[in-house]
Amino acid sequence: MIKLTVYGLPLNPMPLLEQLKGKSFCVSYFTRDKLGKQLDQAIRLVGDDQLLLVDNGAFSSWKAGVDTMNDEAYLEGFAEWANDILDRCPQAVAVLPDVIDGTHEQNAQLVCETMTMFDSERVMPIWHMHEPISYLLHLCEGFGYVGIGSSGAYANPSSPAWHARITEMFAAIDAWEANSNGAFIRPRLHMMRAQAQAHLFPFDSADSTNVAMNHGRYRHEGEGHVARFAARVDAKIQASAGPEAEHQEKRPLLGHIEMTNMRTIWLLEQAGYVVREPLELPELTTRQDVGTTEAPAEGDDDVTPGSFKSALKRLGLTHAAAAAKLDITTRTIERYASGDSEVPQVVVFALRYLEQTTREAA
Repeated sequence: MIKLTVYGLPLNPMPLLEQLKGKSFCVSYFTRDKLGKQLDQAIRLVGDDQLLLVDNGAFSSWKAGVDTMNDEAYLEGFAEWANDILDRCPQAVAVLPDVIDGTHEQNAQLVCETMTMFDSERVMPIWHMHEPISYLLHLCEGFGYVGIGSSGAYANPSSPAWHARITEMFAAIDAWEANSNGAFIRPRLHMMRAQAQAHLFPFDSADSTNVAMNHGRYRHEGEGHVARFAARVDAKIQASAGPEAEHQEKRPLLGHIEMTNMRTIWLLEQAGYVVREPLELPELTTRQDVGTTEAPAEGDDDVTPGSFKSALKRLGLTHAAAAAKLDITTRTIERYASGDSEVPQVVVFALRYLEQTTREAA
């Protein structure tokens, strides 16, 4: 699998960060004042296929004895700061606010309260290792990115307990994915701070401030010492990496860009602009074609809940199988089928394409 080595900032003096051009970075709201103009530098330097992790600063504030996660002004400030970064940097993903030593009920509530502040495809909730595995699997089902935080009895990444818990975690995720018959795809998993262990486990990415804090020890090596230090850190991780894993292929790192582009194209076309060549899909142009006898209103090209269910029935797809084919969760399919959620145009198109290919195969 592909593994990303994420370098925590700030790194001073600022010009030295130029040596890490094309790499992944992590910036924290708690240290935003120290970061200063290096934020702009990080946005400019982050690689096209890398990650800019926008952290809420929960760990730093917890270590400092400051309760920021119950501070509404802090949370709103983080949301404004993070969204500005997400707008400016396609590689950016925001870490949802979390309570380091809180219960999973507290953190679940915080996720629900804050996830609407951001683009839902570009957020990373945190599973703290003292929390139940069942809560981790709940997060895996609902998000494309999940962060792992050392906590409680598993606060020390070098301890046997920590390693046993991570082993248990990956076993649970593998079983959850295997037993879903293709309905679930594991998210991209990021290890918060315990980068020194990243070569031992199949994390998609891991961050640390090691290079930022300790590069001065190698200044005597001369020009380029930061790049060389970072390369040594990265080499250990890359020795355990390899080709793109199946879940990485199905959950592209920058998949949200494609989704945003599709939404933009659709909105422009709805406004009357010609953005792409019309796609001819015979017999799949009205809501009659996906299983309802209701005549469509003029210009009405949508899929209703009833017709969505009928289309799945004709295709012989269970909710789980449909979720696998459409690369979304079973819970989402159930919401579409029940009418609790509007069926997005992207899903409309995918469903019609499945019907078309099924008819052609017959």
